[in-house]
Amino acid sequence: MKLELTRPTLEKAEMHFQEAMKEFSRPKEDVVPFMVCESAYNAVLNYFKAFIEDKEGIVDDSDSPAVLLAECRLLDPRFNELNVDLFDLKDKNDDVLMDMKTMHRYMSIMNTARSLVGGH
Repeated sequence: MKLELTRPTLEKAEMHFQEAMKEFSRPKEDVVPFMVCESAYNAVLNYFKAFIEDKEGIVDDSDSPAVLLAECRLLDPRFNELNVDLFDLKDKNDDVLMDMKTMHRYMSIMNTARSLVGGH
């Protein structure tokens, strides 16, 4: 990656990744699914942005997860395995139910995005 361009965005992604992992690692009864989902969501957005910055240099910060993923797919077909339809629900309604099942799906999306981008 072009570290001079992507470093700040990748660092933000990693910060959100660590926040999600920290909350997710708490005892099950203490985990707040909304906090995990919110951090995972922000991590994924920043992983996508870092990847696009690396390849093209420019990212529109107002783009939705689906738009960013479509751009990533154009740049690298490995992103075809990712699906962020679940994120569209969040974008349309912040009150979407953030239960344990949803939390695990957000974590899976985050981990896949991280591995595709080449996070630590």
